[in-house]
Amino acid sequence: MMPYIWADPASTDDHVIWVLHYPNYATQAVSMYLVICLAAAWFGTRLRQLALGIDFVDQGQPVS
Repeated sequence: MMPYIWADPASTDDHVIWVLHYPNYATQAVSMYLVICLAAAWFGTRLRQLALGIDFVDQGQPVS
């Protein structure tokens, strides 16, 4: 992804002053949020799909 923070080359002293590029930061945050939501939704859907194929039986009687 795009870097959202870097050292300021215009800094005159020995201390490193960081520059935060807000559009890059927001793009990265939104991208990570969407990927995590997609992964969680896929995982939940897959677990449900696997669970629907299981018949729970207790001593021959279906468990409700």
